[in-house]
Amino acid sequence: MIGVEIKQPHKVGELLYIFQNNGLIVDQFLFNETSFRIAPPLTITEDEVKQVVSKIIASLDSFQ
Repeated sequence: MIGVEIKQPHKVGELLYIFQNNGLIVDQFLFNETSFRIAPPLTITEDEVKQVVSKIIASLDSFQ
């Protein structure tokens, strides 16, 4: 599990919506409005990691 913190508070919900539109499922922390977590399955392949990382980067680049 990896926690990622963004600089803009109260914007994680918007970012989760962008992730969802790009085919990613991430989770928001209950009591932290500036972070989200990534929990890949233990059976993830290297190719799948590369695909997910490119989607995460594209999502973050489109996030304002």
